[in-house]
Amino acid sequence: MQKQDKIAYLASISLFLSIVELFIPRPLPFFRIGLANIPLLFAINYDFSSFMLLTLLKGLGSSYISGNLISIFGVMSVLQSLASGLAMFSVSRLWEKHISIYGISMTGALVSTIVQILVALLYAGRGMLVFLPPMLLISLGASIITAFLSRKLTIDDDDIVIETQESRTAILPIALMILSVFVIMLLSSPIAATLAFAAALIFQKHSGRRIRIMPHIIMLAVMLISASLTPEGRVICRILSFPVTEGSIMRGMTISLRLSASLALSQGFYPYITAGNGVIGKSVAAFTELINRWENTNGNIMDRIHNTLMINNAIKQDKSAVNIPIFIIILITVILICILVCDYLFF
Repeated sequence: MQKQDKIAYLASISLFLSIVELFIPRPLPFFRIGLANIPLLFAINYDFSSFMLLTLLKGLGSSYISGNLISIFGVMSVLQSLASGLAMFSVSRLWEKHISIYGISMTGALVSTIVQILVALLYAGRGMLVFLPPMLLISLGASIITAFLSRKLTIDDDDIVIETQESRTAILPIALMILSVFVIMLLSSPIAATLAFAAALIFQKHSGRRIRIMPHIIMLAVMLISASLTPEGRVICRILSFPVTEGSIMRGMTISLRLSASLALSQGFYPYITAGNGVIGKSVAAFTELINRWENTNGNIMDRIHNTLMINNAIKQDKSAVNIPIFIIILITVILICILVCDYLFF
């Protein structure tokens, strides 16, 4: 099998496992085992460029699946994926004879969590540091589970040939959507951020994506707690002698609404992302085949995953036309720019 096909197949497994993880009950809303990291452990003996390409595809793929590819969460996903991948590759080479797959997995989890908090600090303020200890404990525990599962799962990739047909890249819609997210991040008032969030939800609904309110509620709670740890402005009340201030609440609400708006906008953009030839196109083609096999397997989750990964034939993807509503994308961008202008003039 060609080198590109093997990387694309492992990237598709990462995409697939991101979907599978949605079926696993979580003890906490933000807890994730990190099944998408399993292909990285499969590829730990790859050369540096191939391994880092896989980590990049894993970061982009996880954002793509969750619908936050062009939001701050997409940036966070890619950065923590690359940083953790580099750390995992480094320790596997430096201490090759003295570190197990569990140590490699835990190293990646440690670095990933630290990078995630650092990026959050730049955006939401130092109040995010309160989440570092519990997140470290959770991620280290999850990394042990990930390493254990990587030992239990096997892949059959010797005979895989991934064939795709090249499709046109829609440069204008992609550029407009990136501009829209940039505009959202410039909003400074909760009123403007609320209007942007409403517009993004309408666009998401128009794109056929299901709107889930709970992630936005969790986002609001986390941002309010984080912002409240840095008092600002008039004191509204005190909780156990800790001041809750008007400025910190407004700041937390604004940050939360901007993030939720960018997330909703990114999820609305999800149906318009298509892949042609190359490693990305092959990853999408293999991912589609994995999903089809998953839907046609029975048994418990481990049996279904094992049977799904046993692909031993060619994977082909037919070229399909993509109908991108340029007018709608232009309209949502213009609306967001108008909200930004009003934010600076009136709010």
